[in-house]
Amino acid sequence: MGYPGRIQLVDRPNNPQWHINIPNALAKALNLQKGEEVEWEIESRTLLVLVRKTPPKGRTLKTGTPSAPKA
Repeated sequence: MGYPGRIQLVDRPNNPQWHINIPNALAKALNLQKGEEVEWEIESRTLLVLVRKTPPKGRTLKTGTPSAPKA
């Protein structure tokens, strides 16, 4: 399930800014913090990836790759 959003433009004469809001449920699930630094990566014209500069400790990310069997 995705989280719908809307892109907003604050059109100032010398400094237009684009804003993307993150829904509260998603921010809580990711444990985002106010002032946290992030970086956008462009995967394609239709896919942007938001990368946390300093992810929280103690959680590991799930990947699509199954782990090797333990001996």
